[in-house]
Amino acid sequence: MSRRELFNQVASELGYDFSGEIKVGGNYVPILKHENLIYISGQIPRVGDKVVIQGAVGGAVTLEDAQKAAKVCVMRALALVNQSVDWTQLKEYCVFLFMFSQ
Repeated sequence: MSRRELFNQVASELGYDFSGEIKVGGNYVPILKHENLIYISGQIPRVGDKVVIQGAVGGAVTLEDAQKAAKVCVMRALALVNQSVDWTQLKEYCVFLFMFSQ
């Protein structure tokens, strides 16, 4: 299975479409390619114009919803890569991934 096919499969399993414009919530560059590295800004669980999961885990948000929100954030980051870079040119590894939740 190709990377693109795997991406589409996970998007389908989540029930969201990440093929459109990845909207940003401020004045910043969401993705920057420099030489052979790609830098992606922080992501929120937004699909289209809607933040699909909001609230505190253990309060308004269940652990399962928080896990789904994390997956949506990763899919947004991958969608930015998908729209900006030829996937056949990408290496098989990720140099660094940092994630935090508030």
